[in-house]
Amino acid sequence: MESITGTDLLIFFGFGLTILTVSILAVLFEDSEKTIGRLPFLSWIAALLLLPGIGNLAGGIFAGLAVSLALTYPVMQRYVQRARDAGMSKTIAFLSIIPLVSLITSSILLIVPGVASARTSSEAPAVFSNAG
Repeated sequence: MESITGTDLLIFFGFGLTILTVSILAVLFEDSEKTIGRLPFLSWIAALLLLPGIGNLAGGIFAGLAVSLALTYPVMQRYVQRARDAGMSKTIAFLSIIPLVSLITSSILLIVPGVASARTSSEAPAVFSNAG
């Protein structure tokens, strides 16, 4: 078993700080007014949980960290979009940055249904707008 060197600890700390920074920036800058339903949100959460582990198995711990970093921005955007769909503020997405709290916030976002007015509209979808 290999021992962890000081350089390894600095790299881990750097990845952790970078992931934290990217998470905060993703929540701050998500202003697209997009929403996402529960099932697509669940698939993003599953990707965040599974793909870094696969990267870790395939290329080592630093590959897993790199995959985590690559997924952080889009996943945190999906937290904001899901919160918007559920009629909540960005605060829940900010709370999701905290590791153990994210289990609770993710569960809340998966349980709470979307706001009906955000999803349904009296207008036909654009695909059907020219239908005769």
